[in-house]
Amino acid sequence: MKAAFAIPVYRHGRVLGKVLERLLPYGLPFIVVDDGNGEEERALIQVAAEQYENVTVVQREKNGGKGMAMRDAALEANRLGFTHIFQVDSDGQHDAADCGAFLEAAREHPDAIICGYPIYDHTVPPARKNCREFSNAWARIASLNGSIKDVLCGFRIYPLEPVIRLLEGHAWIDARMGYDVDILVHLLWMGVPLVNRGVHVSYPEDGVSNFHMLWDNVRISLTFTRLCIGMLVRLPVLVYRKCKKSRCKTKDLQHWSQKKELAHSDLPLLLLILLVKILPFPLLSCIVALVGLFYTVFSRQTREEALRYQRQLIAFSKESPLRHPNAYAQITSFALCLTEKVAAWSGKASLDTVIFHDDDVVKLKQQLSEGKGAMIISSHLGNMELLRCLASYGETGVGRKVPVTAIMDMQVSPHFSRSVGRMNSRYQMDIIASSDIGIDSMERLQQTLEDGGLVVIAGDRTSASSPERSIGVPFLGKEAPFPYGAFLLASMLCVPVYFVFSLRQKGTFFRPKYNMFVTKSGIRFDCPRKERKLRAESLCRQFAGLMERYCLEYPLQWYNFFDFWLFHGELDGNGHEASE
Repeated sequence: MKAAFAIPVYRHGRVLGKVLERLLPYGLPFIVVDDGNGEEERALIQVAAEQYENVTVVQREKNGGKGMAMRDAALEANRLGFTHIFQVDSDGQHDAADCGAFLEAAREHPDAIICGYPIYDHTVPPARKNCREFSNAWARIASLNGSIKDVLCGFRIYPLEPVIRLLEGHAWIDARMGYDVDILVHLLWMGVPLVNRGVHVSYPEDGVSNFHMLWDNVRISLTFTRLCIGMLVRLPVLVYRKCKKSRCKTKDLQHWSQKKELAHSDLPLLLLILLVKILPFPLLSCIVALVGLFYTVFSRQTREEALRYQRQLIAFSKESPLRHPNAYAQITSFALCLTEKVAAWSGKASLDTVIFHDDDVVKLKQQLSEGKGAMIISSHLGNMELLRCLASYGETGVGRKVPVTAIMDMQVSPHFSRSVGRMNSRYQMDIIASSDIGIDSMERLQQTLEDGGLVVIAGDRTSASSPERSIGVPFLGKEAPFPYGAFLLASMLCVPVYFVFSLRQKGTFFRPKYNMFVTKSGIRFDCPRKERKLRAESLCRQFAGLMERYCLEYPLQWYNFFDFWLFHGELDGNGHEASE
């Protein structure tokens, strides 16, 4: 690898010398582009360049913008025989100490773009930091690449060969502040790999910014519009390439608790909350359909796990309404469920959207009306939070306020929990983290039951802290691990147990209604302690049988996007699939 620093300069002549001095220890030549500066700035650039060896100055008679300056730097580097250029902005905002990690990454991945993402200190303007998330989201859409961490950072290493191909092919690359966005998306379209590395960024108080708040934002917006149109033209090729790449990758199976949220920050969820508040639900449903397409293309693992589950279901029973695997439909159903949860916690849910049936709901309501508590075991099949949300607003059909304590894992989906918690304090009320179950929390659960309330827990995910504590139960034709702790807890609380499934009624995509199915377990725990374990296992099998039945009826509302049939013994110490 033969690399050179490429530094476009406009109105930063005074700080250029400091920038060159900080980069000097890395031993790379410099290509400095004087982008049409005035006489005073030009003289400062010349003075800085003469202080050090291996500095080539490319002069432009007129200011053409960052894009034109970087174009000239790339052409000059190619003429001089370099294979890579290390783009560094001349304003001194980037920490030169991070160069070593970038150069090491470039040596390990010589064909890849080493793309910086900012690690901010306290000097960053909040508005600038928050607005970048919108740009990053649009870049991921335009490139069909969900691995982009930042699209605007001007601290990157480019392999020259594909860049020169773009320039010589007369690709339409923005000449000014849209350049960083434009060149990155074009290179990703070409199939150039992307490696992300963090760079520390600070904003000096006396710093000079060339960013024009109005016109540069307009240009960048137009760039994204053009790129999205270009993506649609290239869509068949991009999707084919992505699917082909997915098939070539090795499997990486993990315990469910190690899966990361698809959202990398709170901003997308805060945007969803805003849209839920201002848009009618039918219009939101149209947006959901596009979001479902986005994640079907970008999230390889989610797509593959959806297909794994669907193939298992189809092989198990021909009676299911699902005839062929369809990952998009299931992922879109999940996106709609997420939107429904936000709408519900916004106060838009009511019993009018819930359809009860001639089952054990009558017994449950009667028990609650009499001030007697109960335990509910739910699942990630359908909208498991609907009942808890309705109860928090007093919408239970019972003539009194019903307290609800939910046992949840609070670390797996921190962005969702934090965002909805900001919107509605009720979301965080009466929640016990599953990792905190102990004497104090058991007393709290008993108090909820004594107050005639509900204790709610999911019965379809093994413990994040103790995944080995599971019960093997046949599910859709293959033995699957169910959480021992959830059913053991039922035996310890010694109250009636109800299984509740909230499933979106078919044909109500634009105006969702939910079928609420309630089944009371006939298993009692007023027995000797030795027998409780056997009864807990029987309770688990009863729950799994019901969940299997509803999976066959509502196959696309299964939201466990991991290998549900993978036991802890098949994983290594890090929660990954053990090698053979």
